[in-house]
Amino acid sequence: MSRRQQLRQRWYSLLLLAYPRAWRHERGAEIRTTLLEASQTQPRQRPPELRQAASLLMGGLRTRARMAAGGSARRLWQGGLQLGALLLLLIGQAAAALHMQWAELEWGRASHAIFPPNPLALLPILGAVSVLRGRVRSGLVLTAMTAAAAFSPVAGDIGAIDGSSLAIAARYLLPVAIVGPLAWRPPPRQPRSWLWLLVPVLMAVDAETSGAVFGGIGGGRVTWLLLPVLLAGVLMLVPADPRPAIAATVSLAPFLVGTLDLSRVIRQPIIGVLLWGGGTLALLLAAIWGTRRLTRA
Repeated sequence: MSRRQQLRQRWYSLLLLAYPRAWRHERGAEIRTTLLEASQTQPRQRPPELRQAASLLMGGLRTRARMAAGGSARRLWQGGLQLGALLLLLIGQAAAALHMQWAELEWGRASHAIFPPNPLALLPILGAVSVLRGRVRSGLVLTAMTAAAAFSPVAGDIGAIDGSSLAIAARYLLPVAIVGPLAWRPPPRQPRSWLWLLVPVLMAVDAETSGAVFGGIGGGRVTWLLLPVLLAGVLMLVPADPRPAIAATVSLAPFLVGTLDLSRVIRQPIIGVLLWGGGTLALLLAAIWGTRRLTRA
């Protein structure tokens, strides 16, 4: 095999990572061989074209979603809601707790005082890890304990709690409301990658370096600049996998609640309500359409 063919084979192997592991073990070698044979008729042995690469990536994501759903819209929504609860735990709780702890450590260093970390800050992190690994019953206990600690006047807050009180309540209580039914009738366990734990760390670092915290979460300026790009990517993925759209709808709910609450209190311009409400509604409708399309195909 020539060097160019080896390079093309690596390209195809990389693109086929979008497919589930079991599918790759069963059909990956056959598909890769077929693609290599077809590519021999192309001039200059170029790497896969953009259209072909996009087709392989979308096909892999669609296959993952179909295998996870097993032909059931209910299981598809369970996966999306579980991912949404995980995002709320990572973004709205774990990132905020990490940011708060770093801020307190910096304050203690500046004032030459000993300021020990709050052990309750581990609760949202442990809750996120439980949901991440598919242990929804343990996740329910930990998320409920996190919500109780966040609103307890004795325990004190465990993260940044600036912003609307209704948004704060939604940020802590919505994961409990989602994980609760999942724990009652647990879906098939589907552990997710440990790389998800980088999300709260990067958001907390962003908030610490940019000196900004938005809506009571740990994300800073970079996080919020990336948000429209991420939401646009989620909408593009809906034909292949509607679960990210379901998760995004859940994760935006506290911000929509906060916007509605603030608009009632300070009568801010209606454009904010329209943006948050329209974006959330668009994601929800896209998730419903994507679910029907995937389960009926």
